[in-house]
Amino acid sequence: MVEQTERPDKEVYVLTPEGSAALTDWLEAPTAVPRKRDELVLKAYSLWRSNPAAAAQMMREHAAVHAAHLAEFEARLTYLVEEAGTVI
Repeated sequence: MVEQTERPDKEVYVLTPEGSAALTDWLEAPTAVPRKRDELVLKAYSLWRSNPAAAAQMMREHAAVHAAHLAEFEARLTYLVEEAGTVI
């Protein structure tokens, strides 16, 4: 417990070796790719009913968003590889 004059006293927590090991295990455990309902998939199955130019534009817009997400993941991977000092 840390006493404070201007605020209520606060508790300070310490990570135990067991807690640290459990956190490491959790961080390194495989993560499932989340499944989600995606309106775009439904629209893709129904493109034959759409204006081809509008459908193509919609797909390009979604592709750009996904490309940005991929670039973000790749940047994080590059950072991790650089931090590790080796190829992971």
